[in-house]
Amino acid sequence: MDTTPTAIVPTDDPSLPTVAYIDAVLDAWQADTAAMSSDADIMAHPAHAHLASFGEVVARRILERMEGQPDSSHPGWFSLLREITGKAPVPQEHSGDMVKMAEHWIEWGKRHANWLYVPFG
Repeated sequence: MDTTPTAIVPTDDPSLPTVAYIDAVLDAWQADTAAMSSDADIMAHPAHAHLASFGEVVARRILERMEGQPDSSHPGWFSLLREITGKAPVPQEHSGDMVKMAEHWIEWGKRHANWLYVPFG
C-alpha cells in the first residue's frame, strides 16, 4: 500500500506552516487512511509525524476544524492531539464516540485558549 500523502503542498518555510498547508496535510492524511481500521496503521502514515513536528499550531487547527464539524473528525486526530499536548481529556466511557471525543477536546481547547493562540506563519 502506498502511504505517500496525496495532497501535501510545499511552503516557503516549513517551520511556519500556513493554515492552507496544515489543512492540505490533514486532508491528505484523512483521504489516505480512510480505508484503514487500525489506529497503528493510521498513526504510521508519514503525515502523522509530519504534522506532529509542527506542534501547537497543528493542535490549534485540528481543534478549530473539530469545532466546525465535530462529526467529521479523523480518528488519528485524537492521538495526534494527545501526542502534541500531552493531555487526554476524553473519559474512557466516551472512547470510540467520535462526536463526544471531539466535544471533550473542544472543551479542553476552550479552557486552554491561551495555549492555543500560537500564530500561523
